[in-house]
Amino acid sequence: MFVGLYSSRVLLATLGVEDLGIFNVVASVVLMLEFVSSSLTNSSQRYLSIGLGKNDLKLTNNYFAQSVGIHFLFSICIVIIMETAGLWLLNEKLNIPADRQIAASWLYQFSVLAAFIKINQVCFQSVIIARENMSIYAYLSIFEATAKLAILYLIASNTHFDKLIFYGALLLVIQFTVLLVHIIYCYTVYPESRYKLYWDNTLFKEMFSFVSVNIFGSISWSLGVQGISILLNIFFGPVINTARGLATTAGRFINQFVNNIYLAIKPQLIKSYAKGEIEEMLVMAEKSTVYIFYMVLVVTLPLLLETNYILRLWLNTVPEFTTMYTKLVIIQSYFWMLPIPYSQIATATGKIKNIQLYGRIFTLMSLPISYGVLLLVENPYYPIIVVITMDSLYWLYTIQEINKQLSTSFKRYLSNVVKPIAFVSMAVFSTVFTFSYYLEGSDIFKLIIGGLFSTLSASAFIYLFGIEKTDLQVLKTFIIRKLKK
Repeated sequence: MFVGLYSSRVLLATLGVEDLGIFNVVASVVLMLEFVSSSLTNSSQRYLSIGLGKNDLKLTNNYFAQSVGIHFLFSICIVIIMETAGLWLLNEKLNIPADRQIAASWLYQFSVLAAFIKINQVCFQSVIIARENMSIYAYLSIFEATAKLAILYLIASNTHFDKLIFYGALLLVIQFTVLLVHIIYCYTVYPESRYKLYWDNTLFKEMFSFVSVNIFGSISWSLGVQGISILLNIFFGPVINTARGLATTAGRFINQFVNNIYLAIKPQLIKSYAKGEIEEMLVMAEKSTVYIFYMVLVVTLPLLLETNYILRLWLNTVPEFTTMYTKLVIIQSYFWMLPIPYSQIATATGKIKNIQLYGRIFTLMSLPISYGVLLLVENPYYPIIVVITMDSLYWLYTIQEINKQLSTSFKRYLSNVVKPIAFVSMAVFSTVFTFSYYLEGSDIFKLIIGGLFSTLSASAFIYLFGIEKTDLQVLKTFIIRKLKK
C-alpha cells in the first residue's frame, strides 16, 4: 500500500498533470469493461472453496479446469467489446488533446492486453486464496507494487520514447510476469491447479448461471462508479481526471487493504456454509464488518484531519480539486466496505440474483443521476456525493436480502453491527474534530499531534465500548502468546 502511494507521487512527477489525467481516463474505460474479472473471481473462488471444503481434489480439479475454459472464452469476448465499443468511446467521446491521441491509443491497446491477461490469471489466484495461502498472495502483491515503482524510475530517465506509451508497455510486461509466476507456483504446489482438457455442460450451465448474474452486478458497478470518471472527463476535461485519479488512488489503497483482509475471510465464510455452520458464518460476517471498520477508521482519521498537508507531502504539488475528492473518497470507503461480507454470504449460498440484479440498480443509477445533476449544476463534487448515497442504499438492500435468505432479523444486524459502529464513530469524530478545531501550530505540528490524538482516542473508544468482552479476552490471549514467543 505504501509503495503504491509513493508510486503515485512519482507517477505525477514523471507524466505530468495532463498525461496522468489521460492515463486515468483510459484506465477507467478498461476497468469499466473489465467487469467480468470480478464476476469470474467470485465464481471460481466459490467452487474451488466448496471442492476443498469437501476434501475432494478430483472435484476441485474439475472446477478449476472448467473455470479456466470459461475465463478464456470470456476474456476473448471482453477483447472484442474493448476493440469495438471501447475503442469508439475512446476515439469519439473522450476529451483528449489532439496531440496526445496517438499516445492514448497505444496506452489503450496495452491496457486491453493487460485486461486479457488479468482475467486469465483469476483462476490461479483463486486457487491461492481458496487454499488460504495469504503469504504468497502478499509476496506477489509486493512484487507487483515494487516493479511498478521501478519502471517509473526507468521511464523518468528515458528520453527516447513517449513516457505514456512506455509506461503502458512496461505495465503489460509486469502483468504477464505476474501471470507466469501464478501459473508456475500453482502448478508446482497445488495438484488441483494442473490443467486438463475438461468440459462439462451441466457444470458449465451452473457456473454460467452464477457468473451471468454476477456480470450484471459488475456491469452496474462499472458503469455507476467507473463511468463517473468518463462523465467528469466529458464535462471538465482530463485535468479533473488527474484530481479524481489521485483521490481514487488513495481510496483504492484503502479498498485494497479491506479487500485483502476479506480475501482471508471469504473462504472461511464459504466453507462454513458448505459445512452447514450458518450461525458461525453469521458471527464471522458481523465481527469482520465491525472490526475491519474500526481498523479503517483509525487509519483514515489523520488523513481526514490534515488532508491537504498530507497530499502536499505525498504529491509535492497538489492538483486542484484533489483535497476535497480525497475526503469524499474516504467517506465513500466507509459505506462501500459495510456490505462486503454479506455479499460473500450470498456467494456462498449461491442466491446472488436479487443482490446483483436489484441491489446493484442503486449503484447503476449513480451515472444517470450524476449526469442529470451536472446538467443542472456543473459542480465536480456532486457525482461523488451521489455515489456515496447509492452505496448506502445498496448496503441496506444487501443486508435486508441476506436477512431474508437466512431468516434472521434486521434488529440483530442493528444490535451487532450498526450500533457499535455508529456509537464509536460518533464519539471519535466529535472528540477528534473538536480537538482539531482548537489545535494551533504549524502544519507538521498539527499533523503529528492531531494524528496521535486521533489514533489514541479512536483506540480508546474502540477498546472501551467497541469490542465485546469475549473477543477482548481472545485478543489479549493472542497478544500474550505472541509476546512469549
